[in-house]
Amino acid sequence: MPELPEVRTVIKILKSSIVGEIISDVRIFWNTLVKFPTKEDLIKRIINKKITDLKSFGKWIFFMLENDDVLVSHLRMTGMWYFEKQSDQFWNQKHLHAVIDFKNGNRISFYDSRGFGVLNLYTKEEFNLKGPQTRMGPEPWDDNFTFENIKPKIFKSKRAIKSIILDQSVISGIGNIYADEILFASSINPERSGDSLNDNEIKQIIIHSKKILEDAILNGGTTIHSYHPKIGETGGFQDKLKIHLRKGKECLRCGKIVMKIRVGERGTYFCPQCQK
Repeated sequence: MPELPEVRTVIKILKSSIVGEIISDVRIFWNTLVKFPTKEDLIKRIINKKITDLKSFGKWIFFMLENDDVLVSHLRMTGMWYFEKQSDQFWNQKHLHAVIDFKNGNRISFYDSRGFGVLNLYTKEEFNLKGPQTRMGPEPWDDNFTFENIKPKIFKSKRAIKSIILDQSVISGIGNIYADEILFASSINPERSGDSLNDNEIKQIIIHSKKILEDAILNGGTTIHSYHPKIGETGGFQDKLKIHLRKGKECLRCGKIVMKIRVGERGTYFCPQCQK
């Protein structure tokens, strides 16, 4: 699943290619892709509009339009935005869910093999009042991502700590891969309840959330299974993973065998020695 570093990588690639370009046509082939407003209204409102900027928050992508409308995209499990020429063949016709054409002859195409992706359109007022960012916790480098703000959300919960840091209302942008890496770096067992953690352990989560996600962004994210930010490009952070996908292998820190369990229905990798 694309997580915050992968979304930031997609933004970087698309921003240099489509900001300032005018939308000439929109085609949507997957009926459940648009939740708000209607598919027909979305298409009508964005044709002939210029993309003025691309932003993100957590795992969400925001296409800012010149009329102050905001086109909001979530990649979910397997969604991908590809930058292509209109003269090119589509990368994967079977999983093509939407196409946005530009007047300069380029396009971006949305592919999604699982079909859970989201593409919604808000006015500026709607976006500020009920956009997805209004329901989310801070990103790891926000000014309010502090021990004082995060501790109550963790310490008052009896949920497993992995489930807590995957909760986007607590911290924005952390997904399954990075949750495993953060908890390994913090030497915390993913099944421990939030209310069992001490102050130092919570501080370690805060420190490593920032460090690991920043490192992943610098390396273009993690390319596992279906994430491809651009044809011919892959992320490099998968080569730096310390615990995720290492089931049955020796722990890089202590040499014990890495185990895989399920926490909150998510496959979870941890070291039984380093993360007691």
